[in-house]
Amino acid sequence: MEEKCGEGCQCETGAEAGCEGGSCGSECESKCDCGSGSCCESDGCGSGHPEGGYDHTAIMMYLAKSAKMELIKEKVKAKLEKTHGKKFDKVADILVEALEAHMKMKKEMMKKGELTEKLMKAFSED
Repeated sequence: MEEKCGEGCQCETGAEAGCEGGSCGSECESKCDCGSGSCCESDGCGSGHPEGGYDHTAIMMYLAKSAKMELIKEKVKAKLEKTHGKKFDKVADILVEALEAHMKMKKEMMKKGELTEKLMKAFSED
């Protein structure tokens, strides 16, 4: 059974998040899980306040969780750099070379396409 969303919910954009067909019909729905009955208040997307205000605590918790994940990501990157930096430098060099070769080939193909187009145009003229 699907829960109905809380009345007066608002998205970050300020758009009203009314209920459509018994479920949250709002921009929040595409970004968050609105099955909670309050249009994503735990994710900072909106709030269940009847006044339509924001739940600042939920927003701050969302920011704190995001900062935590960023910090973990930075720490993992630092450890990987320390233990595998030289190997990853070689991998990066190989990937850059491959990208440059791909771009060069694509540019040449575009030139060939332009040449073919010009030739076709020349042959089709009377």
